[in-house]
Amino acid sequence: MWELANEVNEANLACEPVVKFDNENEQQKHQQKIHQVAIFGFNSKNNSYLGSTTQQKQVTIRRIDYQFELVFKDVLTFIPPTTLDNFVHKYGNGTKLTKGKFPHGSFNTNNVDQFLSSSEPFEHKDFYKQISRKNISDKEYQEYVDDFVSLDTNGNSKFEDRSSYLKYYNIRDVECIITMRGKTLTLMVIIIQKQDNKAGRDTTNNVTADDIDYFNQMIPNKCCYCNAKFTNVNKPTLERIDNNIAHTKDNCKLACQLCNSTRSNKDADVAKLMIQMYKYAIVKNLPMIIDNEEVYWFLRKFIHGGLSQVFHQYNIKGLTHINKLKQNPEQNIVTAYDLDYIITHILDLDFNSLYPSAFCGIYNKNNPYTGGKMYMAGRVTKHIKIREANDQDYRDTKRKEMMNIIHSEDRFSEENGQLFIASVKGHIDKAHINDHINFPPIWRKRTYKTDEKTIGKFTYEKMQKQGISVNKQVTKLTSLLST
Repeated sequence: MWELANEVNEANLACEPVVKFDNENEQQKHQQKIHQVAIFGFNSKNNSYLGSTTQQKQVTIRRIDYQFELVFKDVLTFIPPTTLDNFVHKYGNGTKLTKGKFPHGSFNTNNVDQFLSSSEPFEHKDFYKQISRKNISDKEYQEYVDDFVSLDTNGNSKFEDRSSYLKYYNIRDVECIITMRGKTLTLMVIIIQKQDNKAGRDTTNNVTADDIDYFNQMIPNKCCYCNAKFTNVNKPTLERIDNNIAHTKDNCKLACQLCNSTRSNKDADVAKLMIQMYKYAIVKNLPMIIDNEEVYWFLRKFIHGGLSQVFHQYNIKGLTHINKLKQNPEQNIVTAYDLDYIITHILDLDFNSLYPSAFCGIYNKNNPYTGGKMYMAGRVTKHIKIREANDQDYRDTKRKEMMNIIHSEDRFSEENGQLFIASVKGHIDKAHINDHINFPPIWRKRTYKTDEKTIGKFTYEKMQKQGISVNKQVTKLTSLLST
């Protein structure tokens, strides 16, 4: 496993751009970075080798003679709870599941050799799972026995012992994933066929879904432009050498999606420059376009609209009454009504905006998480979302992953610092909705003392922690719900 993982790690390293630092210590720190190779399983919490019975497993293993780690992850950490049958049916595009049965929990590290060296099938009781307290049915057990004692074409037993059956089981266990990869290649062929037909090119000698060996020979190679190895993230596409000819075997080479779209019909030198600039932007964390639509809309709703829409109404000084909202819990409706008080002053929207501070990076002691400065974000590196589910293990795992980012010591580092945006879904009891339904409509210039009794314990301790003076008279423009 480690030898194969080493090949994967070398391929992943080839995708990373070469980064050179002027500081020798920074260069050494970057070169000593521990990389990871992910190994995915499905519903691995059913087994009892590693991890916890209450959380999806993500175990990390390291060896001193390899400069990377093996990370074992569960697919169910990233998708809604489902069975393996449903997973293959949904994501396999017609792939048939051929998963067998094997009693993983019937042995341990102390007796593994004794159990796997036997030439007899496992007993029915060996399939009992201590975690779920369930066993397979008589029909399923008989299917396992028939499979174990089956013969090959020459009339010999297929399996000498349980160990050889385990190897067969492991291969069959992942056949559906390999087939799903073949479906992806088939889809690629269909797309380029439509592309060539639309452009009026001759598609007589186009690559087809039967050219699987041709694809397999090309897949391990690097991108023909940027020399980056292909991974699950950096997927290959078919790039035409001569854009006037269709996607034939002799006219195709593999390129990553970025290089393919960048190259297009552009001059080769211009395209090369654009690709190098993109890589430079990644290394230097320069601002880039958000290419994740879900992240885009998530950020947009906080920039446009939101609570500020309360003020999006026609107000005239001296004429317009102050308007408020009230919720009727019995009829479950919200009613807008006017007060007797009339608006006397009109304030500009966004008058307390922090945009100037964000753009110029002025030191602000109220923002200790990034060294007192508000940095402009570079690019989206990750998006974590907790879906609506009753699976508490899943929610705890996701919450822990997010809290690790929020509390990471790297957030204070200029080299490894990572900005994050956290959205928390709050809940207000129906009995208290009317206490919070109105955005404070009244503004007054107030003078008050910043003691704990006036501003509250949380704000008082926060100001002390950040070195802001307390227990003194201050004058602030304050929003009020009533006078």
